[in-house]
Amino acid sequence: MAIKIGHANINEKGQVSGGVKGDQNKREVEVRAYWNFGYDMVLRPKKPEVAEKSANFVETACANDNIGYGQGYRNSLFAQAVAVKFDCKKIVVKCECDCSSLIHVAVIAAGVNITYGSNAFTTRTMTLRLVQSGDYEKLTASKYLKSDKYLKRGDILVKTGSHTVMVLEDGSGVSPTSKKPDIIYAVKADGKWYPEVKNNTNYAGVENKAITDVMIKLSDGTPIKYRAHIEEDNRWLPWVTGYNKKDHNNGYAGNGKPIDAIEIKCDKYEIGYKVSSTANGARYYSEVKDSQNDYAGVFGRPIDKLICRVL
Repeated sequence: MAIKIGHANINEKGQVSGGVKGDQNKREVEVRAYWNFGYDMVLRPKKPEVAEKSANFVETACANDNIGYGQGYRNSLFAQAVAVKFDCKKIVVKCECDCSSLIHVAVIAAGVNITYGSNAFTTRTMTLRLVQSGDYEKLTASKYLKSDKYLKRGDILVKTGSHTVMVLEDGSGVSPTSKKPDIIYAVKADGKWYPEVKNNTNYAGVENKAITDVMIKLSDGTPIKYRAHIEEDNRWLPWVTGYNKKDHNNGYAGNGKPIDAIEIKCDKYEIGYKVSSTANGARYYSEVKDSQNDYAGVFGRPIDKLICRVL
């Protein structure tokens, strides 16, 4: 069975321009089975997190009927993505893209250091731009071009001057990996962000200094969400998914006040985590697993240390 790819296809009239904004028939921007379109190269991400985040953006775009196909308004997707900080599912304004502008927005959403400007790259210019970014390698061996067997999720297939698509699944010739990603996290206490910690090699925080903010991510880019309970306000803050201390909306959990509980959720991996509190000395509360629908901490007791691991 062929693997799945995602792409901006054609508008509802079967034309490249002139349609109504948004996906009118659920096929303008779609997930479909791989087919050999005569691709002349594969652009493969060098980092697992870029592969995962860019593929996830394309999947989400294909599921969002506010995003349609149209070369005349090919840059309107970028404008709407910027407005929602590249959280594609939050795009509610009807907009358009074409095959290459969809990929351009997706790689920016994945953190690739590439500018957009007034007009997206095209299938004639994207290869040079992506290779020069340092985040992609160009593959032209026949085994990558003749079938889907050795393709990986996050690969970009290009037929220069014609079409480009995003690979959404690994081919049958790709060896499955059992390697788990690293969980990376950092906390803020006493008005200062402390160095990030990887896995359970150490703890994040300082003994007897209440944690006020926390940010968490997985090294392979797999989506993870987390939230903080604020002692003083006795309430949970909204879930966040980012990892950016400068993004006060979605980059970290916290509002500058002491946190007394944390909850973490991940669909792909099980996360184990535990905390200690300023009232608990050097002892930690029992580890919590995200599958338990529970949280780490005790209401009314600010936490000072956090340890996380991928189980």
